[in-house]
This record gives sequence, structure tokens and C-alpha cells, in this order.
Amino acid sequence: MTPEHAYVSIVHSLASGRLAQGYVVAAPPRGSGETFVKRVLSRLLCREAQPPCGVCKRCVAVAKGTHPDIHWLEPQKKSRVIGIEPMREFLHEMNTTSFEGGWKAGVISAADCLNASSANAFLKTLEEPPEQTLFFLLTDSPQRLMPTIISRCQRLVIDDHAGSGADAEDCQALIHILTEVGRAGGIAGALGRADRLAGFMKERKTEIEKEEKREAKDDTDENVDKETLEARIGARYREWRHGVLCSMLNWYRDILVLVCGGETQYLSFNADVDTLRQVAGECSYRQAMEQIQAVETIVTQLNRNLSESLVFEHAFLKLNGNG
Repeated sequence: MTPEHAYVSIVHSLASGRLAQGYVVAAPPRGSGETFVKRVLSRLLCREAQPPCGVCKRCVAVAKGTHPDIHWLEPQKKSRVIGIEPMREFLHEMNTTSFEGGWKAGVISAADCLNASSANAFLKTLEEPPEQTLFFLLTDSPQRLMPTIISRCQRLVIDDHAGSGADAEDCQALIHILTEVGRAGGIAGALGRADRLAGFMKERKTEIEKEEKREAKDDTDENVDKETLEARIGARYREWRHGVLCSMLNWYRDILVLVCGGETQYLSFNADVDTLRQVAGECSYRQAMEQIQAVETIVTQLNRNLSESLVFEHAFLKLNGNG
């Protein structure tokens, strides 16, 4: 479901007094998952007439991650594991009295990184939670959570094609692929873009693998088996790839805005407006829409674990009228 549909669902549950004790939010933990949870918590904790107002001290604290009644737990930087000691501290905080006398929330980011001990400790609290307490488990790999935890939570699968996007360096690399390589027409141009994009993805995945293996080797507090290491690599890569594809979608949406005569203030890539105008000047409304649909198809197909190179080839061939 979209973030909006998921949000409305929780708001209705809140109004009817039927909130679940825990929610498994299947989305990138540091992307659309975190954004969604912060919006829900702003609605829950804001005390203005029409919550969330977004500007009161409670809403601002939620956005900054500093609200005293919201407790966050995430993997340790080196091991990428949520161990028993951090979990005990987290659960202790969740069992203390609410600072403002209302709801308390606990957010576990990258919940698939819970080890067996921390997962079992959390499960006991989830089975008998304190009153007015809400838990959110953010993960892009919900299948790796303990089944008994999943069974006691409501699952929300967030499908956000307009997520947080890639960082500035990756965005520039992406723009180069979509413009410089894309100037060649026909099959050659389509396959060129597909090949460059697949290569760009592969390079970053290799970097992530090296980083995770190095951190696992340096970590003396946690023995990391091969399966766990591969899961961490996969989770980090999928989160990064999602950001790149969101940026790619935003790029083509910017083109559509200009094709339709929209103002530059609505562009995601405002700093690249000259390049966008050049591309938009050679693009019809139909072509602009097809570009957006092609990226949305890429996201859907990659979420089904289809081959990246084949997905990119099919998408760009279709855009060039060869598919």
C-alpha cells in the first residue's frame, strides 16, 4: 500500500481505539519507513486542534528524533546486530512512566538485525506490553523476523516510489547515465543506458560487500555467520538501490513538470534545470508519462527479484520504442 493508505489505516484504528500493539513496517528503515513512522507518531503525540500540525514542539521533536516518549533502537555500527544489552536498555525505557503522561512508542530500525536473544526478550514484552505503548519494527526484510513476533504485529507493506532518494554524488552519476549515454538513439542508446545503470549498481554493491565484510572481520563482540552477513549486504544494497530508483523517478517527474509548463520551484533537481529543460524540449507528454511508467515498472520487477540487467534492458528498449 502507499504511505498515505497506511497512514489513514492507522489513523482510523486510533480513532476507533483499535491500534495494534506492534506494527511491522516493510519499507527501507532509513527512508520511507522512518518517514512514515514519524508521521504516525506526530499524529499520535501532537496536542493541537488538527494534529499533526508539524510546527509545535512535539511535532518538531518527533521529526528530529528527540521526543522523550519515543525510544529508538538500531543495529550497532560495527556488528550491524541488535544485541541483548541494547534491547534490555530499550525495554527498560519502554516500561518507565511516560514523560508527558500519554502514549509511548518504541521504534526498532532494521529489526531484521535482532539476534535470537534480543528477539526473545522483545517478544516477552510484546506479549504483555505496558499500557498506551506502541511498537514499530522497520525492516526491508520482514521474512527474517521471528515468526512469533510477526504473528503478534500488524504488517504494513509500504510501497513508496517517491522515497527519499540517493545522495548528491549518486544523483550526479545517475543524471550522467540518463542524459549523456541516453543521447544515442535506437537500440544502441537503450542498451547503453541499461548497461551503464547495471554497472553503476554492481559497483556500489561490491563496495557494500567490502564494507560489510571488513566490519564483520573487525568486530570481536559478535560472531557473524555467512547467512547473516549476506542478509546484511542484501539489506543495505536494496535500501541504497531503492534510493537511486526514487531519484530516477523524480528525474523523470521533473521532465514531466517542464513538459506540462510547470514552475521550476516544483522540481526535485532544481540545480539541473538547464539539463532538464533540454531533455524536456525533446520530449512529448506521452513520452514523459511512459518514462515514469517505465521506472515504476523497474521498481516493481526488482521487488520481485528479477534480474537487474534484464529489467533495465527491457525498460530502456521500451522507452526507445524497441520493446
